[in-house]
Amino acid sequence: MRAPRLALGAAAMTACNIAKIGIQLGLTPVMARLLGPSEFGVFSLAQPSILFVMMLADGGLGQSLSREPEEHDLVWSSAFWIMLATSVCLAAAVAVWAFPLAWLAHEQRLPPIVATLSLCVVILSLTVAPSARLTRRGRLGDLAIYDLIANALGGVVAVISALNGAGVWSLVAQFVTVCGTRAAILNAVAFHRPALVFSWKLVAPHTMLGGTIVLTKLAESVGRMAESAALSRRFGAAALGMFSFSGQAAWSMVQSVNNPTWTYLYVQALDPARSLSVIEATHKRLFRLVALTSLPATAIIAALAGRVTAELLGPTWIRGVLLIALIFPSQALGSLGHLSSAALYAKGRIKWQTWIAVAYVVMRVGSVSLPLGGWGAVPWLIAAANLAYFGIGVLSARLQMNWSLRTIGSAVRGPAVASVIAAAATYKLAEQTSVHGIAGLLVLMALGSVVFLVALVAIDFKELQRDISELRAMTAKAEPVANVAF
Repeated sequence: MRAPRLALGAAAMTACNIAKIGIQLGLTPVMARLLGPSEFGVFSLAQPSILFVMMLADGGLGQSLSREPEEHDLVWSSAFWIMLATSVCLAAAVAVWAFPLAWLAHEQRLPPIVATLSLCVVILSLTVAPSARLTRRGRLGDLAIYDLIANALGGVVAVISALNGAGVWSLVAQFVTVCGTRAAILNAVAFHRPALVFSWKLVAPHTMLGGTIVLTKLAESVGRMAESAALSRRFGAAALGMFSFSGQAAWSMVQSVNNPTWTYLYVQALDPARSLSVIEATHKRLFRLVALTSLPATAIIAALAGRVTAELLGPTWIRGVLLIALIFPSQALGSLGHLSSAALYAKGRIKWQTWIAVAYVVMRVGSVSLPLGGWGAVPWLIAAANLAYFGIGVLSARLQMNWSLRTIGSAVRGPAVASVIAAAATYKLAEQTSVHGIAGLLVLMALGSVVFLVALVAIDFKELQRDISELRAMTAKAEPVANVAF
């Protein structure tokens, strides 16, 4: 495979992710109005447990298997049987766990909800190998298209269910539909029947690498569950629903660009022929690309938090305004800090990532559980944790890969300053204009985007010229990047 194809795949992945986020951003306020904060809160109590065991069922093998040549059938078959057996056991375990969770959270509707969602744990094990094959082949765009189709179908199912009074079960139906559809498509295009063989010796290296990845995700998942339980106990299901909504909406918006960028950098860094200096140059370009897209978008949303809440979500969500205003832009910066981990994972330098994840979890859980203030203090503390995560991630790249802090700083400085200017201008325009409704929101967002572009040209013109020339080189230069033996 050559660089243009991989770059085009990453671009297609970005476009599909943006379309998926568009669906989610359109769907979320509709579901919020149909269900209300309490139903979102109940689902937010169930979802972290499921995501946690889904992560364990994957075992980190998805990322690790993409390093394995496809002709090594014994390795792929062994990994498949490990994942299938593990997923069945974990699905049963999480269904049982729902009973003490219901007692801890004072929510007796959880057991049947968690039991239904546990089906997705088994479904996931059927998608890991096909997804790893497509990643190894560099078919990033295909993966994104399949994910987009699954999310679109899940959204349709969710709305129909909610309109028919299904309540929280409409969110359960959406989750199961997305997982099932994605599994069906992936196996239709990249299924390879596993042989009835097993070799622990051959698959052990993947489980060791995957185990380290799992430890990182384990810390994150435990933190999410602890956050949900603490918020539910301190402030109730409605507050938890607001917190979960703002966090998920911000995460989804940011990941529309961050995920394909992370994957592109990971695949590039897998090539053993690439030097760390070349990878650093690629990281700098991609780091800036994510900053140019995620920072202004989240800053403008933050500036319009009051309008967004009033126009899209309704009066029952008014306590979530500050959450939206602070979590959106801070989440964008936190995700930028995470970007360097792609190269670290590819090069096997992942020990620090576990400790970074643990530190981030401790900060977030402390933000919602310690008596450091009431509900009004939570958004500020979570935003501070996200900013600290950004700083730690950048510092990790400096210490482990010897990447220049000055280079990283120059990549993000212009977009960050221009985003602040755009947010301030948008906030002022929102105060002075009488235009309301969704059309008014779109007009304000468009005007904020124009202000960002003008400010960026004035602040960072030379860097923009470099961006254009480097993006052209990225898609035009032919060089081998994948399907090599590792």
